[in-house]
Order: sequence, then C-alpha cells, then structure tokens
Amino acid sequence: MPRELKLRRIDDETYARLRRRAQANGRSIEGELRLILSEALTTDGAAVTPDEWKSNGFQEVHEIVPGRHYEVWAQDRRFRIMITKTILGPPIRWNSKIDECLSVRRGNEPVYVWASPFDIAARLLGDTPKIALIDAMNSLADFARLNPEI
Repeated sequence: MPRELKLRRIDDETYARLRRRAQANGRSIEGELRLILSEALTTDGAAVTPDEWKSNGFQEVHEIVPGRHYEVWAQDRRFRIMITKTILGPPIRWNSKIDECLSVRRGNEPVYVWASPFDIAARLLGDTPKIALIDAMNSLADFARLNPEI
C-alpha cells in the first residue's frame, strides 16, 4: 500500500528550483520528488552482482565510483564503463560510455591512454543506473567477443 509523505518548511529557493526541474522534465512537483527519492534510495540496491559480471564473461571488476565508474578486465584487455545522467532536457535518462585502455609507445616507454572504441556508441539507455550498466555490460561483452560462463 503506497504511503503518503508531507514535507514542511521548504525554503522558497529550494521550492523554486524543484518546480523548475519538474517543469523541465515534464513532471509534476510530486512526480519529481518521487523520482528524486527513488534515485537517492536505490543507488545501493541498484548494484550489479558479481555473478552478473561473471556471467557476462568479465574476469575482474573494480568499482571506482559506486554505481557510476567501473574498470573491468575481459580477455586480458582493460575497459572503463562510466554511467552518467542527463542534466538538461527531459526526461532524465542514464547514459553509458565505454573506453578501452591502450598501450602506445613514446620512445622506448609504454604510455597508457583511454580511447573510445568507435564500434560502441554512447547511448541514452534507461530510467535507472542499473539498466544503463547492464546494457553497457552487454554491449562491451559483444564488442570484446566474450564467452560468458553458463
């Protein structure tokens, strides 16, 4: 059964920013507050499990910024997945960006650089960071031709 909340004593500037944000996203103030609360409270619950990473064929995963930035290894190649969300323009959507760490020579020394593979497009993905991350994982697994564990 849905619960009701009542907010009291919201300063005028906060209310005005909330109203502008709701209008920009095509939602009511109440709808915008629901989305803000949902995003704030689901960050931990939106995490992808180690089994989900492993089932996509990844050997090693490091969460650099919780829920937003990962470094992953697949078939001895190093990748970075970043999850971001739109700030301007309705509706709020989540986006992924995938880069690969490449070694280039500078004289006799290797230099490591991040490069965006042209075969993987950064795409607007979904309403939650978990959906964006899972889509990025699947795209990267396809790009790197990983053999997921069954």
